[in-house]
Amino acid sequence: MNSSLTKSGFIFLLSFGCFQSFGQVNEPKSETPTIEPQQEPIYAFVEEPAEFPTGATGFFSYVKENLRYPENARKSKIEGKCFLQFVVQKDGSISDVKVKKGVPDCPECDAEAIRLLKSMPNWKPGVNNGEKVNSLFSIPVTFKL
Repeated sequence: MNSSLTKSGFIFLLSFGCFQSFGQVNEPKSETPTIEPQQEPIYAFVEEPAEFPTGATGFFSYVKENLRYPENARKSKIEGKCFLQFVVQKDGSISDVKVKKGVPDCPECDAEAIRLLKSMPNWKPGVNNGEKVNSLFSIPVTFKL
């Protein structure tokens, strides 16, 4: 191995170690150590996607039975699709429901779509390498009179 490369690498490591030491010396010491909770990863792509308990057909039946068309939207004859994104946790529960693209001129429709998804039963979670994982899921909710 080239000795000049080794010496410069050693000097770099030595310098880096010094900077680390200065950073630690200047940091205020806490009497109680804090432990950051580790968040489990959320997978956008999984080997086996999450699924509504009774499949896609069951999901559409659930929407049909539980969607409450907002009165203002009904009176104004507003129709459209609300595109939502949410996380199916590895226990099947739903979290982090967000509107990615809402129904134009109808925030009530978007709020109803969020309510609908938050009230869903637990899903079958996504699976990677034979293990249940948190996974990202996107779905449209259609408002049609």
